[in-house]
Order: sequence, then structure tokens, then C-alpha cells
Amino acid sequence: FDGLRRIRGRQNMDVICGYSSDTNAEIAVRNATSSIKNPKMIFFFGLFDMFEELTAEMAKRFPNCEIIGASTSVAFQNDMNWDANREGKGISVTAFGDDFECTAGILEDVRQLTYDDCDHIRATYDRLGKPENTVCVEIMNFSETEEDPLALLNEALKDTGVYVVGGCAGMIGGYEPKTLLSYNGVVYDKACVYCFIHNKRGGYRIINGDI
Repeated sequence: FDGLRRIRGRQNMDVICGYSSDTNAEIAVRNATSSIKNPKMIFFFGLFDMFEELTAEMAKRFPNCEIIGASTSVAFQNDMNWDANREGKGISVTAFGDDFECTAGILEDVRQLTYDDCDHIRATYDRLGKPENTVCVEIMNFSETEEDPLALLNEALKDTGVYVVGGCAGMIGGYEPKTLLSYNGVVYDKACVYCFIHNKRGGYRIINGDI
């Protein structure tokens, strides 16, 4: 099963979502990204047991793009519903086009963070340097120190007005001993990847609630 969807808001902001359940990583990536041209930033989510293959194929297909990937425990269908009964294969992709400016970075080991990492985070933000209509999205490996990278990101950005949103990569059935992240073709299991996305034609609305 494969699908593509172009999302356009009231400001005609260009975001493309692609999906594939093919069990071959090369074919899955090709099908899920067939309409994506010159993206500024890509997020992808892949099933755990083919995640490394998907990461390699995504990096090969988009060598000049910031690409952030995360393992997940379920797969998307093209109607945005969950399907937990699949064979453990597949990929979902979200690409941001010319209406966005993006920068990204990585904290490679969330167990060994220091305040020097604040400088790296701030330098990544400064390459963009546009606090209006900008959000910071982070994805981290599941660990017992989830609060630490969040605290560091918020400290580095405390005077910018930029909100931090995100979460953890997914585990198979919730019991897999580790999760996987990737950043520009490299796979990590103790990291936090973050990016800044500036919307040139619209804004963001951050909604905070208890789950």
C-alpha cells in the first residue's frame, strides 16, 4: 500500500506526506517520496526492523537535505489512521518545501550532556535567526533521562520566544529494549535530534495539554 498527500493550509504552505508499506526499503522510499522535490527538511518514521535500511535509502535519495528519522511501533495508512496489525514494515514521510527555512542539529549522547551543548543548540538556531513563526521540534531515543535534553533546549532558547515540541521514538509493542533515531543517514540509539522550522508564509499554534 502506498499513498501521497499534499497539505496546503490557508496560506498555501507546502507540505507533502508520503506512505508506503512495501517490505523492500528501496521501493518503499521511492514510492513514499515520489512527489517530493527539493525539500528543505524531511521527517520519516519507519518500522523498527527495517529502520537502518530506510535511513540509508533516504540519505541516498536526498543527499542535500536535512533528514530526521525515528523508529515507530505502528505504521500510517494514507487516511492517517493507525494500523497495528501490519507485518512490521513500512515508512511514513513528511517533507517541508520552499515555504519553510530549516536548520537542525544533534545531541549524540543524552546521558552525557553539558552546558557546552547549549552553545551548539544556539548556534544551530542562530543560523536561522528568525524567532517569529519558528518552532523547535525534537525527537529523542527513549531513555531514563528524557528531561535532560528538554531542559537544555529550553535553556538555550529561553530568550528567543521559540517553543520546543516533540517526543520519543517508538518501540515495537512498547517492550523493545531500545529505539532508533537517524540524522542525515547516521543511526543513533542514545541521541536527541532537534530542528528549527521557520514558516515563511504563516504561523504556528502550540497547544499544551495533559495526556
